[in-house]
Amino acid sequence: MFLLPQPTSRIEKDRFIDIVKERLLKVYDEKIMAIGVYGSFALDEDGPYSDINFQVIVFDGQRIDDFQFIYPPFKVTIESLQKQQYITSAKEINSDWSLNVARFIHTMPIYDPIMFFSKMKSIPLQISSYEIKDVMKKCMIEELYVKMAKIRNLRLLQDETSLLLNAVEFCEQGAKLIGLANRYYFRSKTRMLEESLGIATKPHGYEQLVKLILQRDWDISEIVYEACEHLWTGINQWFNELGINYRSHSFPF
Repeated sequence: MFLLPQPTSRIEKDRFIDIVKERLLKVYDEKIMAIGVYGSFALDEDGPYSDINFQVIVFDGQRIDDFQFIYPPFKVTIESLQKQQYITSAKEINSDWSLNVARFIHTMPIYDPIMFFSKMKSIPLQISSYEIKDVMKKCMIEELYVKMAKIRNLRLLQDETSLLLNAVEFCEQGAKLIGLANRYYFRSKTRMLEESLGIATKPHGYEQLVKLILQRDWDISEIVYEACEHLWTGINQWFNELGINYRSHSFPF
């Protein structure tokens, strides 16, 4: 077995984070406004093999390169954004909103003299119903509709393995949409499906497909396919209830 990746304790990660912080401040001192850590470490959910993600905020007009490197036994990602760039990113809303928001709300400040990260926590949640529905419509056209068409094709081709893999992706796309519709964000993708079952508003058929996936009850692909069809019907009914029409009756050009 190859040695890397190697396990590290939370204490070892914490010490290394301090070393990286001091190094950044020494090299880029006057450019840096704040430094934080996001991801599993910030959520106190890191494992022995988890990497460390740094978010560096520089003053507007300044620039620091992004870095991603292996410094055994640590894997490190350093992302740098200007203040206004970070604020813009925090306001961004797309189909991955429910997965992306946690990094802004749960950033752990390690150098933040003006409490910048604390002030940013509420920004990602300031989204309007209009914005949510607009993104849901785009997600339906660009992701869910395409995925359901692919699932039907795979059933006709009797490609059971690919059908099952696409069913998982279809369910994950549904989970992201449910999170967005409810202004609910997931702490991590790992537990997204399980966590999504507790969300109040969701389409009919969603729980059935999620439970099939979580229980690995995939012996008969036809059962999974029927669950996908049930969810697809539920999603369309849900969109009607929300007043979201994704179908056009004339050319858009």
